[in-house]
Amino acid sequence: MHATTTKKLVCGLLRVTFFFILMVSLRNVQALEGTIKNFKIPLINDSLEDKGTIRGGEARFVDEKKIEILKADVSFHVTEMARTWNVKTEQCFFHKDKNEIWTQRHVLLESNGIYIDGQGFRWYLNDGILTIHQNVTVDIEKKNLEDDHES
Repeated sequence: MHATTTKKLVCGLLRVTFFFILMVSLRNVQALEGTIKNFKIPLINDSLEDKGTIRGGEARFVDEKKIEILKADVSFHVTEMARTWNVKTEQCFFHKDKNEIWTQRHVLLESNGIYIDGQGFRWYLNDGILTIHQNVTVDIEKKNLEDDHES
């Protein structure tokens, strides 16, 4: 077996192990009643790629698949844009099986001087598609509009 193949196999096994541990811990947490304070979980798509983190001041299981998160702060990296985005909202939901996050409340997205806000959003982790539903505004700091070649 080649070293590259062995390395890929080990990396794959580590990812599967991490995902299994994450899912077991999430399944065990759902049996708890009440609220979980200072909630934090990694966001992993179906390809076992780390897509970001979701944090909340409080979280509670609505049912065995859906988690309500209050004072949510979601961060995710978009490799193609070489940019990390942060999403803040007072309340959102995370569906574990569908791998999606959504809210009907006000949201603010921010990344390095680019601000997007609106009412409601839905983010599909597996497809990487994020949609803001309505009343969308975009603010870009001037330094992000300047051409890199200007002196």
